[in-house]
Amino acid sequence: MPDRIVFDLDGTLIDRDAALLQGAEELLARLGFEAPANLGARVSEAATVAALARDIVPGRSGELTDCMLAAIKPRADVIAMLRGLRAANRLVLLTNGRAELQRRKLRAAGLHGLFDEVLISGELGFGKPDPRCFELAFAGGDAQHALVVGDDLERDILPAVQAGARTCWISRGRALPDGAPQPTMTCEFPELPRILTCQYAT
Repeated sequence: MPDRIVFDLDGTLIDRDAALLQGAEELLARLGFEAPANLGARVSEAATVAALARDIVPGRSGELTDCMLAAIKPRADVIAMLRGLRAANRLVLLTNGRAELQRRKLRAAGLHGLFDEVLISGELGFGKPDPRCFELAFAGGDAQHALVVGDDLERDILPAVQAGARTCWISRGRALPDGAPQPTMTCEFPELPRILTCQYAT
């Protein structure tokens, strides 16, 4: 059994792409523009909200951010999962991004205050997959007694495997590529609360 669980945020606890797509559609409609047919692909390819704004609504990054945040809704099953897991495990959030934006996402999703520690690359000065991120996440414990949950094989799963931690990959329908690190378990986004609650909550 792990004594701590380290969660990614975007694509793991919240569906960032779905929220950003909805936000982009709403902003484009408000501005009187028709959403491009490939908007979903452009959202998936955009590393940041600002990058998508430059692509589809130049100069309106702030408005797009607000629309995305409005589209993020609390999920009762995710909140219940974290509360149940926290009774038996130390919970750490380890996420890349601007600190102010990531904390706004946490509040929008109803997840603020549900972690024992929140580590954000914008505050650390370095981000995943830098091993220092995982050293901080595992500090005070043993990586072999930790579980890392994330959707990014390169940024979440590989460095966790290299550190000796167990891992849960949120596959989102993707097959594990040849040569990729082998996660301890794999699940889809909607299944995560049920699977982790059954295995690790009190």
